[in-house]
Amino acid sequence: MQYTRKLAATFLAALFLSAFAHAQSGICGGDTNGDGVVNAEDLAQVLTQWGTCPAVINSVTPNQGGFLGGTVITITGANLTSTYEVTVGGASCTNVAVLSPTSVRATTPAGSPGPASIAVRTLAGTTLASAPFTYLQSSISSVVPSSGIYTGGTAITITGTNLSGATSVTVGGVPATNVIAVSSTTVTAVTPAGSVGAVDVTVSGPKNTATAAGGFAYISVITPSWATLVEALPDPAVVTDATLRAAITASGFAWRVRDNGTGIEMLLVPPGIFQMGCIMGSDSYGCYGQEQPVHSVT
Repeated sequence: MQYTRKLAATFLAALFLSAFAHAQSGICGGDTNGDGVVNAEDLAQVLTQWGTCPAVINSVTPNQGGFLGGTVITITGANLTSTYEVTVGGASCTNVAVLSPTSVRATTPAGSPGPASIAVRTLAGTTLASAPFTYLQSSISSVVPSSGIYTGGTAITITGTNLSGATSVTVGGVPATNVIAVSSTTVTAVTPAGSVGAVDVTVSGPKNTATAAGGFAYISVITPSWATLVEALPDPAVVTDATLRAAITASGFAWRVRDNGTGIEMLLVPPGIFQMGCIMGSDSYGCYGQEQPVHSVT
């Protein structure tokens, strides 16, 4: 009874102050039902809504992240003081912290790629955000070069989507070295040693992972008995034509070797056919007799 009297007294005092303030502008502030009278009906209407006000969500930042979870999000709005749980896609977030009546921070759980609803639970109930959180799926579109010597040491560039934050790369299940997350679309690494054949390439991070099945092939390079290996595969800065590089690699022989007897370095020329000779009128100097006729050379 004493509590009820105090509650009523508190409400009446609030009504009086509100009414006094609004009276200055001609507005009856305590008249909650709009009948022009501040009375018990107004008190009853307020008491039916007594308690914690429902939470309001205005924004969630960031609104996307990796499907493995671990993205720290900040929810802003109103009436968030009594927040005790945040869910994304129905799964509970971790590290939920009420920063202020208008701000809550949480860490997303793992989820499935795609949109997921965001909910805030307070003593007043559950409030859903108007926009979902989107779980992103990483993908690998290419590995360049796509093959290398089985002893390892090939510098590869992996391109794709949502690769930012990558911390490891495996080739055939073995960790690569010198892993660098250049951007959200590019990761570089150096291959470990492996077995001859095609193997999977996997890029992993705390929030995402992506695999290119058979994305890299280990090859065995033959070095002639009369030579010493200098460089197994063609350097793209020297052999700029991708088709020619592929032809050299497909031969199975080392691209650059040093003759043991003379010390002369030699480069592999892959098999092919070209037209040899001089065509009259092709330059201002004309053609020498020994340059004709133009003929195919294999």
